[in-house]
Amino acid sequence: MSFGAGLRDRDAVRVFAMKNVVAQINSLRGHPAVAGRIATGQLSLHGWFFALDNPSVLALDGDTFVAIQDDEQMPVALPGRRRIAIQDAFAVG
Repeated sequence: MSFGAGLRDRDAVRVFAMKNVVAQINSLRGHPAVAGRIATGQLSLHGWFFALDNPSVLALDGDTFVAIQDDEQMPVALPGRRRIAIQDAFAVG
């Protein structure tokens, strides 16, 4: 398996590390306790990549890494969203 075919070693390591952040977010969201909190809007997941070669922090914003800006809202890898539970959908009242 090649994560950075044709890239210089440093760039290939960077690509591999970013893919690892995405994999960890996907792993976390599959955990029952985490999935439940995301579904109720109580939890959002953030994924960060620390670029040490040019001191900066990149945040996973959905499926893209973006630079964190001081004056902007923090990017969210996976936002929590309230979902209607089955019992709520059939509630009478």
